[in-house]
Amino acid sequence: MVCFSLPMLSLCLALPLVFADFNGTEEFPGACSISTGGQHLCALEQATGHVLCWGNGDFGQLGDNLATSSMTPVRVQGLEAAVVVTAGGLHSCAVELGGVAKCWGKGEDGQLGFGGRSRRHEARPVARLGPTADIRAGGSHTCALEVSGAVRCWGWGEFGQLGDGHTLDSLYPVRAAGLESAIAVCAGGLHSCAVEHTGFVKCWGWGERGQLGNSSERDNSPVPVLVEGIEDAVSVACGYQHSCALVANASTLCWGQGIDLQLQRPDEVWAKTTRRVMRLDEILALQSPMPTAPMKSVW
Repeated sequence: MVCFSLPMLSLCLALPLVFADFNGTEEFPGACSISTGGQHLCALEQATGHVLCWGNGDFGQLGDNLATSSMTPVRVQGLEAAVVVTAGGLHSCAVELGGVAKCWGKGEDGQLGFGGRSRRHEARPVARLGPTADIRAGGSHTCALEVSGAVRCWGWGEFGQLGDGHTLDSLYPVRAAGLESAIAVCAGGLHSCAVEHTGFVKCWGWGERGQLGNSSERDNSPVPVLVEGIEDAVSVACGYQHSCALVANASTLCWGQGIDLQLQRPDEVWAKTTRRVMRLDEILALQSPMPTAPMKSVW
C-alpha cells in the first residue's frame, strides 16, 4: 500500500495489503488507504470504494452489523462508495463519494454524531454536517472538514477538544471557532488540530503534554490556538499526546509528548514547541539504527 496525502486530495497506488493471522498470511487486494484505531483497523478498497475493518468489534466498530471481533477484514454495511476512512478509539467513520459522512461503533460520548449516545453496528449518517471532504476519528470524539473549509467536531468535549469554546459533549457537529478556510484536520486522543489555507496550524483541547504546540503555561484550550513555528504546513496528524505537521519542503515538525521517542529526542519528555524530525530518506542514510523503545497503544 502506497498513499500520498495532499490537502483535499488523496492519491493512492492500489497494492495488495498483506496481513498475518494464525493460518498464515492473506492478501487484501487493492487497498488504497488504511487507518488504525485503538484495537481495530479499517481499510479502503480503491476500485470498489468498499470499507473493510478487522480487529476488536465488541462495540460495533467493524460495522458489519455484529458486535464480534474478526481476524480477517469484514465489509462495513450501510456505506456507498467511500473515499475516506478513519478508525478511532472504539468507533470508525468514512466519507462517501457524494460527501456524506457516516460513523459506526461506540457512541456513548456522542462521537457518532447522529444526536444520540447509543452504539451503531453499521454506518449511519452524521447529522447537521455539510458536504464533507475529510473526517478523522479521535479517542472519543470526531472532527470533519467540510468542503467549505469549515471544521466541525462532535462527541466528548470535556477538555475542549471540540473547539467551540466550551468543555461540554456535543451529540451533533459544532464548528471549531477561529479557523480560516481549513485544508486538513486531525483528531487525537483528547485534542484536535487543523491546517488553514495560509499554512498555519492551530490545535485545541487537552494540552498538558504540549500537544497544542503553543508553548503556553495554560494546558488546555477550548478554542484553536496557533502552533508556533509553522507557516507552510500542508497536512497534520494527531496522536494520543503528540502532533505532527508536514510542511511544504517535505520536512516534518512534531510537538507534544516525547517520552516514547516520538520527537526523536531521548532527552525530552515533552515539548510545547515544534521539533523537526528526520525524513525517511535521512533515516535510511544513517549508518546506525535509530534508538528504539517498547511500543504502547496510542489509545
